[in-house]
Amino acid sequence: MNWLPTGCISSVLLFALGCGSVETTETPPSAPRPPHSLAFVSEPTLTAAGCYIAAGIEVDVVDSTGTWVPSATDQISILLTDSRSDDTLATIQAVNGIVRLDSIAPKRWGSGFRVVATAPGLQPAVSDTFSILPPPGCLRQARARRMVATRSEGR
Repeated sequence: MNWLPTGCISSVLLFALGCGSVETTETPPSAPRPPHSLAFVSEPTLTAAGCYIAAGIEVDVVDSTGTWVPSATDQISILLTDSRSDDTLATIQAVNGIVRLDSIAPKRWGSGFRVVATAPGLQPAVSDTFSILPPPGCLRQARARRMVATRSEGR
């Protein structure tokens, strides 16, 4: 609410002394903007295949100014993509304009992966690139193979 003294200089001191009258003006609240795009709040980081992405993935539905739209209920698809293929990890309906995935465990490994969030009619969100390490079991198998190869070469 804006207080505008009229009939004298717009000064708090003069107003306090009783100079003039007071008019009030209210600015009507702005209408919420419609959903425009998706934005990552939490992006994936280095992980191992078969293991959950530690921080999870969180995507918000935002308006054209990047402001979260809590009324959004869009269906959001989360894809894992690299130069070879795209895998849909999940399709989930946003609740209060948010999709949070805590149990994503990618099966492939390598580098140059991105997560892409898409929804019909909205601009997609694309994560930074990240790497996925071989699954821990594969690392043990690779070490065991190296040890066997080293022993057989040493005989």
